[in-house]
Amino acid sequence: TTQRFANVRFEGTGAVTLLSDVVATGTLEVATGSTVDASDDVVSISGAFLDPANGMTLQQLNLTGNVTALPATLTAQLSVDATVNLPNAFALTGDVTVNNSRLLIGANQMDVTGDFTVTGSSGLLTMLNAASDVTIGGNATFAGGSHVNQLTNGTLSIGGNFSASGSNTAFVAQTAHA
Repeated sequence: TTQRFANVRFEGTGAVTLLSDVVATGTLEVATGSTVDASDDVVSISGAFLDPANGMTLQQLNLTGNVTALPATLTAQLSVDATVNLPNAFALTGDVTVNNSRLLIGANQMDVTGDFTVTGSSGLLTMLNAASDVTIGGNATFAGGSHVNQLTNGTLSIGGNFSASGSNTAFVAQTAHA
């Protein structure tokens, strides 16, 4: 079962445990002091995710549309399932998978403690701004679309193993991209 909301706000001192997956097409907000347990569910967002005190415990977060805000820090498995412009600097404890979609970093920093995977014929990581900075603590796998003109600026740091497969353009970084 999936519960669908345009906007949803969790507020109060009592703990809330989600019993099904949640889709929020507007704003999902966890007010400071609130506790929400979504550790057994998938939360999908295509709007703003506001959780300033990290009150939500997540297993899986899916970005499914025009994401306008993310918490500065988050622990979850992150799946990018639509074209997403990273709206702010973001530190993730967990893995990232870009599924047949596009993640644009912009002038932001993204830190990932786990693995980073780009997959599917339209899967892309886009870094066009000199201030783009992606740090991956684990392995990076590029098995997606053509990265020609997608990695033109910024810095990509990989702490684990690197692999590119599927085509000879699955990973192409320009000179200005470190």
